[in-house]
Amino acid sequence: MRVCSVDGCNRKHFVHGLCNMHHLRQRRYGSLDLPERDPTERFWPKVEKRGPDECWLWLAGRADGYGMFRLDSQTPIRAHRFAYQTVIGPIPAGFTIDHLCRNPLCVNPAHMEAVTRSENIRRENRDRIRVRKR
Repeated sequence: MRVCSVDGCNRKHFVHGLCNMHHLRQRRYGSLDLPERDPTERFWPKVEKRGPDECWLWLAGRADGYGMFRLDSQTPIRAHRFAYQTVIGPIPAGFTIDHLCRNPLCVNPAHMEAVTRSENIRRENRDRIRVRKR
């Protein structure tokens, strides 16, 4: 069986020495390399934006209940952290992001606050106690 002529690709030959994927990439972009896209341009179409005070829901990949986004093919980041850093700025060293709305799929920066890990846990426990008392 003939395989794609691109180094490291073992897919079946389609046309002109290339597999279907590399052939389409060559036709679409004029190169076998994917064009680099700004992560911010890729991020926001994956968000269901609502009003400024409402949760903005992450619609793409998830892990451990949180939205996950890839900056590039190798670098995953939690979606809410990317949104915070993009809109508000860097997360201070030793801080984590607290979802004030308690919705782990929310990426609305207005619903986030940078706090210490211990403060985040304290708030989480406080909210659990409130729910149990209802």
